[in-house]
Amino acid sequence: MSFEIDGQTLRLQLDLVKDAEPIKGDVRDAAGTAHPFTGWLELVQTLERLRAPGTTTEEDRT
Repeated sequence: MSFEIDGQTLRLQLDLVKDAEPIKGDVRDAAGTAHPFTGWLELVQTLERLRAPGTTTEEDRT
């Protein structure tokens, strides 16, 4: 999963719990830190938070 941020790409890893209702899992940032979520709304909130400017260091952006 990648997002364009100011012309740069932020890479995230999405780990889902198979057959979980509601959707559940972790989004890992470039540093490997897991950000758990449960439900679609929390997933979207997590993605929005991680793609916000200043969330990661320049070294984490590729």
